[in-house]
Amino acid sequence: SLFYALPYNAYLYIEILFIQLKNNFIIMSKASDLGRLGEELAATYLMRNGFRILQRNWNRYNGYELDIVAYKGGVLHFVEVKTRSSEILSSPFDAIDNDKMVHIYSAIQHYVRYFRLSDSYPWVFDAVGVVYENENKYSIDFREDVGGNVDYAAYYRKKYRKPPLTW
Repeated sequence: SLFYALPYNAYLYIEILFIQLKNNFIIMSKASDLGRLGEELAATYLMRNGFRILQRNWNRYNGYELDIVAYKGGVLHFVEVKTRSSEILSSPFDAIDNDKMVHIYSAIQHYVRYFRLSDSYPWVFDAVGVVYENENKYSIDFREDVGGNVDYAAYYRKKYRKPPLTW
């Protein structure tokens, strides 16, 4: 059997793994698992604060995704969720740079056109930062209307090394 042919340190690794599972540690196999968990926590937070969740992980046409589309007080909220296991290296909000905002605004434009919403329909771009260390220790930070000025020229210069011919 292959199991008997494992070196001794592999047995120690397997034993440690089983001990962690036994003690109810959450072991994240991928970053996407942590992201999914963060989105669940963010959606729960938004619902508890009076938001109605309309869509989750909406993705059409351009490949860009809207994490959460919610509704509250006559305003449509497009919510980007960023999750980290620790804030030691960076805040979750540091990941929302100009390039990410260009992608999100592109997805928002597609969403508005797809559902044939009026151009005057009020909407905002919000962000939720989740720092998840374990099931008993996590924090959620909601920031409303974080969408500032998006520098499309800088995005196109970076992507194509020159701006497009027409603006």
